[in-house]
Parts: sequence; C-alpha cells; structure tokens
Amino acid sequence: MQKKFCIDTSVFITAYQQYYAFDLFPSFWRSLERWGKQGKWISCAAVFDELTNRKSDALSDWAKANATLFLQPGLAVSAKYQEIAELVIERYEPQHATTFLASADPWVVAQAAASGQIVVTLEAERQEYIDPRTERVHGHVKLPNVCRHFGVEFINTFEMLRRLGFKC
Repeated sequence: MQKKFCIDTSVFITAYQQYYAFDLFPSFWRSLERWGKQGKWISCAAVFDELTNRKSDALSDWAKANATLFLQPGLAVSAKYQEIAELVIERYEPQHATTFLASADPWVVAQAAASGQIVVTLEAERQEYIDPRTERVHGHVKLPNVCRHFGVEFINTFEMLRRLGFKC
C-alpha cells in the first residue's frame, strides 16, 4: 500500500503562482481534489490557515472548498508537534526557532511523523552549521532538515505527481 502524502503550504502557493495556474492547468487542481477524496493526500489545519488567511484569491477559495482535506491535529500529532518544538528550541537560534514554530511547517512534519506519511514540500534541505559561540544551528530552520531528524521522508511536488501517475 502506498503511503499518503502530507502537503506543505509551499506546494499549493507555488503551484498556484507559477506552475499550475487555475486557468491554464485545471486538471492539476481537479486531480488534487480527486486524490484527496481518495485519501491519497492530506494536509493540516495550519496549512489551511496559511492559505486562507492571505488575500482572498482563487487559491484561498479552492482551499475553502476542500477544507475537509486539511486535518485538525489529533493527540498523536499534537504530541509529535511538542517533540518537534522541543528539538527546534534546543537546536536552533531563538529568532529562527520562533519563526519556524509560528508557521505551518512543524505541524506538517508532526502530521507526517505521527501518521507515517511523506511530506511534500518545495523547501530544500540545507547543510547546517553549528555556531561554536551559541552551540546552536545558525540560520533558518528548514522543514526538510526537521523531517530528516524525525525520519520522515520528504519529496517535491513533481515526485508526488510521478508517484500518483499524473498526466496533463
């Protein structure tokens, strides 16, 4: 049985703004809807909030029309989020930890880690540098780095589409 995908905010926004505009590639969005209803992917409520709390546009409307695909965290997800928060606070510089924890990213990792899902994101993993003065990772917290720490597989949009057999 194929694992489900847990989709990050970056996938939706970049698809909407760059690769798969609603007017040019409606098949992409219809396929996402169909796969979501088939249980092949989900996302989390925090991603829904990021998509709908921005300006009112076609992407926000699409997310609202598909709200059932954006899950509220259950107990297992909340417990995993706590583990992620503890790691990030301990490992990363405070200003970057705060920014990461205020985003949907830790919820995406928590959802995937708690449910054995694959994270779909356009963020790239980066080499981490530990500042010898602070003994913390210097720079922004990257979702793929946190995924790797928790043993969560991560892929990009195109790999997800290949695995789902998407064709234009």
